Amino acid sequence: MTKTDGFLYVVPTPLNEDVDDFYTVEQKKNVHHIQYFVVENKKPARSSLKKLALNTSLQELKLFENNKNSHLNYEEIIDILKLGNDVGLISDCGLPGVADPGSELVLKCHFNNIKVKTIAQESSLLSSLACSGFNGQNFEFVGYLPIDKNERKRFISGLTNEIKNLKKTF
Repeated sequence: MTKTDGFLYVVPTPLNEDVDDFYTVEQKKNVHHIQYFVVENKKPARSSLKKLALNTSLQELKLFENNKNSHLNYEEIIDILKLGNDVGLISDCGLPGVADPGSELVLKCHFNNIKVKTIAQESSLLSSLACSGFNGQNFEFVGYLPIDKNERKRFISGLTNEIKNLKKTF
């Protein structure tokens, strides 16, 4: 990452559209400057973006759709970030990358040394998953690793085999 690279911000959205006070003042402050957003679908995204009190009007924002019916040009987004612009990542509801589109873009950002941040404050576990680029569709928390070195190696080896066979994220 160079000093001029932008950040990819993973932005949660409320599960209930009627929640007007979903975002804290601090969360809004972190993303109010963003002009580029990768969204699951434009219409629901506009509703969420209104609640963020952005500096830019909704009409002036550049929205890129990322869903099963659209083909997101990842390189275009990476180029925008490399030019020093921050980009927001929003799904229709919930946290992008966790059973929602977004993990591929996050992974591409990591491969291009672009930092990924989240403004989610509810769960560090889910925030970490969303910012990891791992598959959040099939995630399992397995608890703490064994303390004993040999047991830990066996445990991790078993997880590695499960990941390969079941396409899970541990």
